[in-house]
Amino acid sequence: MRLIGTFIISLSMLAFMPETLAQGVPQQEAQPQQEKIETPLREKARPSHLEGGIRGFVWGLPPTVILENEKATFVGNDEGILFFLDEVWGERATIGYEFMDNKLYRAKIFIEKEYSNRQRPLDDLMRIRADLVKTYGEPVSEKFVWHNEREKNFPPAWGWAIFRSELEIIAQWQDEETLITAYLGSPKIFETELSVTYESYDAKKALETEAAKDFLILP
Repeated sequence: MRLIGTFIISLSMLAFMPETLAQGVPQQEAQPQQEKIETPLREKARPSHLEGGIRGFVWGLPPTVILENEKATFVGNDEGILFFLDEVWGERATIGYEFMDNKLYRAKIFIEKEYSNRQRPLDDLMRIRADLVKTYGEPVSEKFVWHNEREKNFPPAWGWAIFRSELEIIAQWQDEETLITAYLGSPKIFETELSVTYESYDAKKALETEAAKDFLILP
């Protein structure tokens, strides 16, 4: 809990001290804990207000049910993924529903926002994180992944580190049926992604098991 508290304090400083961020803060005041925080998922399952799934849908539904009942604007079907546009967490967002054997097993929300201030994605991550905590409790796993540590001890530059693909922030929650992952990073340099993925826990484990079997039979 101490490490999770440090994570919250560090991001809170980014969210509520914009003028200080613009001017820089003394380095001795910015010594964030960068340790990986992780707890076995099943042992820390949380009750969910969604009863599994996402946006009122439960896992295993066919695409026709999503198309008929999703209230957001349908924008297309790309390789079996249904895409919708809506406002989520106060921001324009794309929602993609993915299916396996014609059954819903994953949904991903991408925040569609252009950032001129590179620290602002961290503010939005904080808001989304707070909302997820209200629903699922504290994360079961929370970590910073540094690919280049030059800005590690200087939080006012974390936004630029993310933009340059040098830092990823990942937090995970789980209820009995669903694994939720909040992600902030740049999978491609200079292309920041803020997203939340909901996955059927059982389907994810089945896919991982199948992938492991395929790996074992490779020549």
